[in-house]
Amino acid sequence: MLSETEIYGALKNALFALSTRDAEPDLGSCRIVTEFERIYGDSRQEAISRLIQNALETLRNEDSDSATIIQQHLLEGQSIKDLQKRSTLSRATLYRREERGLKRMAEIIHAQEAEAQERRRQKQRARMPSPTYTQLFGVDAFREYLLNLVADEASPRLILLQGMGGAGKTALADALLRAVIREDRFDEIGWITAQRHRFFANGSVSALTGAEAASTASDVVERLGRQLLDDISLPKPTSAKIVLPLLRKRLRESPHLIVIDNLETLPDVSELIPILRDLAGPSKFLLTSRRSLPSEPDVFHISAPELSAQASFQLLRHEARLRNVPQVATADDDALAPIYETVGGNPLALRLVVGQLRIHSLPRVIQSLRAAEGRSIEALYDYIYRRAWDDLGEIERQVLLTMPLTPPSGGDFEQLAFVSQLPPAELQNALDTLINLNLVDRRGDLDEVSYTIHSLTRTFLLEQVIKWKA
Repeated sequence: MLSETEIYGALKNALFALSTRDAEPDLGSCRIVTEFERIYGDSRQEAISRLIQNALETLRNEDSDSATIIQQHLLEGQSIKDLQKRSTLSRATLYRREERGLKRMAEIIHAQEAEAQERRRQKQRARMPSPTYTQLFGVDAFREYLLNLVADEASPRLILLQGMGGAGKTALADALLRAVIREDRFDEIGWITAQRHRFFANGSVSALTGAEAASTASDVVERLGRQLLDDISLPKPTSAKIVLPLLRKRLRESPHLIVIDNLETLPDVSELIPILRDLAGPSKFLLTSRRSLPSEPDVFHISAPELSAQASFQLLRHEARLRNVPQVATADDDALAPIYETVGGNPLALRLVVGQLRIHSLPRVIQSLRAAEGRSIEALYDYIYRRAWDDLGEIERQVLLTMPLTPPSGGDFEQLAFVSQLPPAELQNALDTLINLNLVDRRGDLDEVSYTIHSLTRTFLLEQVIKWKA
């Protein structure tokens, strides 16, 4: 947002431009100018003129002398010498009153701009779902990296934030978009979810209705149209075919940042990506997904980071204070370490563990996680792994089941080949699939690579998959 001093300078330039018509008025970066363009159908110059006239009328009610001098001298082009002849005021007094009026007009416009900015922020926040978190831990640096990445004009226009279920992808996208709104990094934002089910920290799962979640590529386009083209009278019922050219024009006129959450649940992702590619520039899309998109070379992939041990302990204690579980809230790191060893830094699993500890002892909860016992634990594994497991072929399942036999730090290709007893080509293909589904992590550099699994995946594989295979 422009400061009062910046608005003062821009106001003087704009008044000169309007009176001489020799230059473009210099208040176009004010959000309230854009608001006037949308509300009244003004051109940029008409909107700036309307803004100045409104401020001048407010000033006239407070200081009619200053308003008259500004009107006659700066807008009508009369000279100070002529104004002096028609008044009893000295030249210096006329200039002082004009300066006083200009400063007051800058204050008025600055206040109107602040109100317009807040209206805009409220409207943008209303497009987003309620946050699924009360506080994030251990992700400040990553969030800042994401913010700089999307704000960089030279960075990729399609960015995929990938990770296993419960890794906090939606929370990170939400926090990013709220920072964008707060810091005014983009002209507009949008949020579309394709999420089908929501998992709650008490272990329950609820289905989202069609009104909440997009179901196809066309549905995504139509929902974006309703969000971002609300100043246009769209026909009812509308369609992606009608909305698409209007969206293309809007998104190319000014930079937007749009989140499409839970991309993996859309059945026609291959149809959506070309549409987004066409809409992007200067606008950008942040996609969240449990699956990567290896066949889309221009989609920039970035993995959601796992919480560190310390960040996990902070989250555990925070959740415990919210849920009134004092034995967890006051526990030291050593007492909480078995939880991290069992589920790693998966925020969803950590929150579920706190809920379980309201009722059961820590050894009982750890045993339940390892043996996949209890409705809540089974629901967690179902929510995170079931769909991915069902999509795997027998060879991919065989490789995944061998992963707990490797060290927690990971095993190289030769170790996996020895343990799985698979031919190299089959193992390589299986790893491609498992990594794309974020079930296996690839670590290392160009020369040395190891493959590992998340601590929660290791725990899950001990018992639950045996039940599913049965």
